[in-house]
Amino acid sequence: MGRHSNQVVPLSIALNPIVEKGETISILKVDVEGMEHEVVSTIDDELWKCIQQVVLEVHDIGDRIAWM
Repeated sequence: MGRHSNQVVPLSIALNPIVEKGETISILKVDVEGMEHEVVSTIDDELWKCIQQVVLEVHDIGDRIAWM
């Protein structure tokens, strides 16, 4: 199988229009197959204020659950 590459955009940038409009995110579901820390750490304080609930799948490897 060939390798695929994708552009990675931090959530705070991708969801910035929601922050700018003062809207809310009812549920943010994150399922990123081992990249939990990398994704969650891109959520800035302003975006956190817009998020009401988070559903996060975390694989119990290393200290991932302790970090969350």
